Amino acid sequence: MRKQGNHWSLEVTDGVLVARFEKGIDFDAFGAEAFPAFKELLAAHGDDIVGSANFVAVDEHLDNEVYEVWEAAAEEYSELSNYQRGAFVANGITKFSLKSSLEVPGAENKAFDDFETAIQWVRTGTVQN
Repeated sequence: MRKQGNHWSLEVTDGVLVARFEKGIDFDAFGAEAFPAFKELLAAHGDDIVGSANFVAVDEHLDNEVYEVWEAAAEEYSELSNYQRGAFVANGITKFSLKSSLEVPGAENKAFDDFETAIQWVRTGTVQN
């Protein structure tokens, strides 16, 4: 199942919720469009989701409302029985800010430079060299 909007997409693939937020996204879309779509995916696939891989390619500093959406997502993930890992690919300080905003109790979070590696780690818990 895939949900998408202007410069963002969400899909569940092999137990991983894959989120892409591209340059040009309207920050209001995080809460107004992407978060409701996220909740729909959790309702449909929540029992199968083992983690999330997040690609954030925005250049601007994210505003507080975006971080509030990430924190709300972390709360939703904490309700999933099988959620174990969250991975992030982003530039600079955004990577670490998002990583701390999506802390899920009992789950491991990691930042990566390569999105495919991040997805692999979320799915398997390991990274092949």
